[in-house]
Amino acid sequence: MLNGEIHSPSSPPAISNRFLTVDDHEMPPKRKAEKTEEGDVNAAANTLHSESDGASKAPPPAKKTKSKVKEPVKPLDPTQPTNKQLPDTLEEYDKGENITRMACWNIAGYAASTRKGMHRYIQAEPADLLVLTETKVDKEPNDEVLKSSFKHSVWCGSQKKGYAGIAVLWNGEEAHSIETTLPTHPDQDSTRGRIITLEFEDKFVIGTYVPNAGQNLKAMDDKVAWNEAFKTYLHQLDAKKSVVWLGDLNVCHDSNDIRNDKSNWNKSAGWTETEVNGYKEQLSDKFVDAWKVLHPEATGQYTYWGYRFDARVKGIGWRIDSCVVSKRLMERVSDVVIRREVYGASDHVPVCIDLRDADEHASK
Repeated sequence: MLNGEIHSPSSPPAISNRFLTVDDHEMPPKRKAEKTEEGDVNAAANTLHSESDGASKAPPPAKKTKSKVKEPVKPLDPTQPTNKQLPDTLEEYDKGENITRMACWNIAGYAASTRKGMHRYIQAEPADLLVLTETKVDKEPNDEVLKSSFKHSVWCGSQKKGYAGIAVLWNGEEAHSIETTLPTHPDQDSTRGRIITLEFEDKFVIGTYVPNAGQNLKAMDDKVAWNEAFKTYLHQLDAKKSVVWLGDLNVCHDSNDIRNDKSNWNKSAGWTETEVNGYKEQLSDKFVDAWKVLHPEATGQYTYWGYRFDARVKGIGWRIDSCVVSKRLMERVSDVVIRREVYGASDHVPVCIDLRDADEHASK
């Protein structure tokens, strides 16, 4: 049974973040001597004493110390764009022949992202499949740009209205089956709006908006439950067909994926030993983070920068949106690209993965 809303011209397929009481008569405390411009309280006191009795000489003035000027925080990668709004125009991106392009983007709310220019990216990216996460909608919106760009779509909201939410839009063949929950989770309904799985002829495509461990890690138990259930599910599918898993994974793979790794370690959701180990267990020896394979030593390449504290300008970000593939499928991956300039419609930017078509790959 389909647990999401599908848009397709033909019949739908089979559905399988963070006293002492003072007495009124009590004497007030003595005021502290105020510091002079040089900050030397004793020097000030001695100066006042010498002026009143003339019996002693004033001590020499304290030496001024030069304070170090802190260098402004800058991106690790000087080529990193620092725009805080989506560019007014986006040129159409290139795509080679015989390439299937899949993209994922956390839009941080469909309504807000639309107002900030989301459609400019949609129209510039020749994606064959697009995963939108954190849509915050409960049903498919009446969006002519999306409808004219993609032939098929599945939208799924969460149990909590205006929270989470995910959509997958694509062209080409209809999906053989569609699943909108995590079947291996003990509470499947709680996973609604977090995952959509499409089955195609030669592969499964999973889009996820993985749960966040929460402020002060208060939702870590829920994150662990998800990770364990998803690991089982991921490997079950891989035993049948190759898998492409993309979306907001809400975890960093290693220290290169987060700017302030030391200060955040085991304190911030997405960068804890529990979560990183859980992610690596999901990958095991069957899956690879395609970006890491192609860019193993890359630093300063992030997909999320918070809106506060000028994080974008300073290059303080996280790479938590990613594309994972079955190891045997990696040989067909021609590129993984972070659309770093597409910032402003959301605090995340899109990520794209290009796969050579099966027939094209076989002929090489």
